[in-house]
Amino acid sequence: MIGQYPQIGIIDLAKLQGVTKGATSQMIKKLVEKGLVVKKQSTTSEAEICLELTELGQRAFRGHADYYNNVGKQWKEILDQMSEDDIQVLMRFISLVEKMLDAEKLPYQDGMFDIIICNASFHHYTNPKAVLTQMRRVLKDRGMLLIDDPWMPQPLRSVMNFFTRYSNHGDYHYYGERKMGKHTIMLKVIPIPIK
Repeated sequence: MIGQYPQIGIIDLAKLQGVTKGATSQMIKKLVEKGLVVKKQSTTSEAEICLELTELGQRAFRGHADYYNNVGKQWKEILDQMSEDDIQVLMRFISLVEKMLDAEKLPYQDGMFDIIICNASFHHYTNPKAVLTQMRRVLKDRGMLLIDDPWMPQPLRSVMNFFTRYSNHGDYHYYGERKMGKHTIMLKVIPIPIK
């Protein structure tokens, strides 16, 4: 939002986010420490501090926006070629698939799978602990879980995670390599060696 509202103040940013001023201040502190945001004196009030993206913050913001604009254009081109009836059929199909494949309520028996592969979806789960609990439930004892998900180094990950909460593209949280390893240990699964 700082990229969308240059020189926004912390109070206004908190209102737009729907969170407390304290929560916004904590996030801004982290973004300042990572060199993504700077605090400046407001030009309209000496008592107010405004926020601006640094060059690094601007690059991250533009990269995030460009990525989603390109993806959106690709989907628009596909949908523009479909009839209204085709789109309605597609929407009903997606709705049914979502109900059948709710990762927080997997429709399988306990201990049913030897291996579970979660490919490029973990960053979309709004309740990852519930998803992991379900994966563990349907995984056989000594089964294997392979999570392949995009991850990125700091500080880019912090920027992406900051902006994902304002995105309507389905991204929820990007993890680092260490955090994904924590999930694997929590599940007590045997990691698959990658050669």
